[in-house]
Amino acid sequence: MAKDTGGPIILRQSIIFLIYRLFLIELVFIGSYLIFDLPLMFLMDTDPNTASIELGTDYYGLTLLLITSVIEMIIIIVVVLKWVNLYYEIREDEIIERHGIISVNENAHSFRNFAAISISQGIIGRIFNYGTLKLYNPAIDHSLTLRKIGSPQKYKNFLINKLPKMTDGLVVSHKK
Repeated sequence: MAKDTGGPIILRQSIIFLIYRLFLIELVFIGSYLIFDLPLMFLMDTDPNTASIELGTDYYGLTLLLITSVIEMIIIIVVVLKWVNLYYEIREDEIIERHGIISVNENAHSFRNFAAISISQGIIGRIFNYGTLKLYNPAIDHSLTLRKIGSPQKYKNFLINKLPKMTDGLVVSHKK
C-alpha cells in the first residue's frame, strides 16, 4: 500500500473474484454454443443428403455465435460494472460503502464507534491473499463487513495504525 497522502483509500473485492466470474461466463457460453451447434455439425458430417442444408446451417451457426457473443458481452459488462461500482472508501474519520450501477447507494460509518476488528480467511483466501474484514460497532450492535477484499491483514494494520484512539480497548482477532 502506498503512503497515506491524506486522500481516501479505495478498497474493492479482490480481482480474483472478477477473474473467476469472467471465466465462468466464458465457460457457460462456450458450452451453450457447443450444445446447440455441435449436433448440426455432426449431422452434416454423417448424412450425405444434408449437403443442400449445409449453407443454411452455416448461417444458423454464425447467427447463433453472433447472438451468444452479444449476450455474453452484455453479461460481462454488467459483471465488471458491478465489481467496479462496489467499493469501500476509507477517509480520515469514516468508511463509506458505495454500491450500484444506475442507482448508487452510499452508507457512511464513523470510526469513533468501532470497537473490534477481525479478519476471516479460508485456505483459498490465504493462498490468493483475500478475506473478509469486519469492524464491530457496539453502539448499534452491528458489524461493517468488507467482503473478499485483497490484502485484509494490510488494511487491518492500516486501520489500527490510523486510529490510535481506537486502540484503547480495541479487540483485534484473526479467524482461520
